[in-house]
Amino acid sequence: YQCGSVWYNQVYNQGTVNYVEIAAPKGSEITSLPDAKKIDVGSKTYYISDNTFYERIKRNGKDIYVVVDPPYGVEVDSIPDKAVETKVGDITYYQYDRFFYRKVSESKKTTYIIVPSPY
Repeated sequence: YQCGSVWYNQVYNQGTVNYVEIAAPKGSEITSLPDAKKIDVGSKTYYISDNTFYERIKRNGKDIYVVVDPPYGVEVDSIPDKAVETKVGDITYYQYDRFFYRKVSESKKTTYIIVPSPY
């Protein structure tokens, strides 16, 4: 389910319907990106907007942005506000939906690296 730019998954809890925020589904398309940051990873160009990764394609002469899974090893400035801190062994991860991040601190700036699931 989608409301504005936020996606939800319907879940049932003790007979009650609830909605849990999730990452935008892979393959979803939009025609414009607010405040997108462009990054190149290998031979691919990605666009990041609201912690979501997109690839740009052309359709009928117009730009379309398609949601893709983020590539592992990419460093990002922020993670979703609803990311949950979790420990696996001695390592701290931040999980949002099916994506995992590791915190990187260098001097006064904190960034995060996208990593595979530790499970």
